[in-house]
Amino acid sequence: MVAITIHTKMYQLVMLLITIQSCSAVIYSLNETEYYKMPRLYDLDEYSACLQEPAAAYCVADFELFTEEDSALMDMIQQYSDHKMKHFNHTQIHRGVCVTRTCADFIQNLNDTADPSGVLEACLNHTIWKDYRIQVRLKEIRYCKRAGDTIDIDTYDVIVAVVYVILILLNVIGSCYDIMFCKGREKSGNPYLLAFSISRNWDRMVASPKKGSEPRLERLKLFHGMRTMTMFCVFFSHTVLMMAFSYVNNPLYIEKAYEDPMKQILFNGSLVTHTFFVMSSFLMAFNLQLHAEKHQLGWHHWPKGVLTRWLRLTPTYALVLATISTWMRHLGSGPLWELVVGSEAAACRRYWWAHLLYVNNYVYDDALCAPQTWYLAADTQLFCFGLLLCIAAQSKRARTAALTLTFLASLVITALHTYLQDLEAVVIQSPE
Repeated sequence: MVAITIHTKMYQLVMLLITIQSCSAVIYSLNETEYYKMPRLYDLDEYSACLQEPAAAYCVADFELFTEEDSALMDMIQQYSDHKMKHFNHTQIHRGVCVTRTCADFIQNLNDTADPSGVLEACLNHTIWKDYRIQVRLKEIRYCKRAGDTIDIDTYDVIVAVVYVILILLNVIGSCYDIMFCKGREKSGNPYLLAFSISRNWDRMVASPKKGSEPRLERLKLFHGMRTMTMFCVFFSHTVLMMAFSYVNNPLYIEKAYEDPMKQILFNGSLVTHTFFVMSSFLMAFNLQLHAEKHQLGWHHWPKGVLTRWLRLTPTYALVLATISTWMRHLGSGPLWELVVGSEAAACRRYWWAHLLYVNNYVYDDALCAPQTWYLAADTQLFCFGLLLCIAAQSKRARTAALTLTFLASLVITALHTYLQDLEAVVIQSPE
């Protein structure tokens, strides 16, 4: 009995030592006094006032903290940053610097700001060393804006503007034609012009189902409520997601928010998007079954269904991408405008083809183009696969086998993907 007790205590001691060892390099929480001993994670000089000066230069850059000697503060920063699930990486700091004002003492010639790398590193290193006794090195200059810099209107901007003018004219002509010659809904007329009538399109959008329409579709009205509630959750999720693309004035608030169970609804809101996949798949299969009651399903339905979906989604989608790539750049300015909007415009110009082919969720770059449209690509791919499956498996036995195999395959693929790439069990929107 004594031997068992001794072994139990030794086992508990070993497990305690292993736990302490595994946790020794990570700080999970800091009080505010200790937290504010670290350099500010983000900081921006005044943007508009800076660029009012002649030969001014404003740069947004990332810096790495380091030290060549023992530093308790640097150790604390590294250990706190190692808890990546809930903490920002405080070993890197991000600054928007008015080079010609903040770093004036480090510039020999204020007019020579062609390569501000050395000036920025020396300037910030001096400030951080003076206040915190640690050093910094320049990691990357995101962009530099100089007084008088403007974004020129290029050929693509002109093309998109012409497209907008044509669409507006078509809407005006179609609406006037409908009102003046067709008297609203009283008469029919040229279908191509009436397709651009605002009043007719509005009536179709808000119209109730016609009498004699498929009664089984009436049972699906609840989908409108489900989609509305899901959209609210998606909006909440994307407000949190913006912290990954911009500077945050109060990073401690976000880090503490991970301890609040109620805010997990926001951090995990992206999972709600999967309800769209379920609804989309159900509606596709349901409508296909209704169609199959009166028509013989064949392989020709697959390319026809894929093409119909592509034509329904792509014109509007293409116009949104074209707007982001061109005129969105001209609609504002600020210290983070080029970082957030300009980088997205450049990415859309580079990867527009992946979006129009709906494979953009497999094409990744640091500068993402319309990142929220990943679900549109995923939904389109699932639609193509689901439609193929429904056409291939038309007997009860074939459908049972197909659903069973695809369900098991989805579990295996997800498990392997998570294991081999060492991912979290669920999608976690960590601060970084």
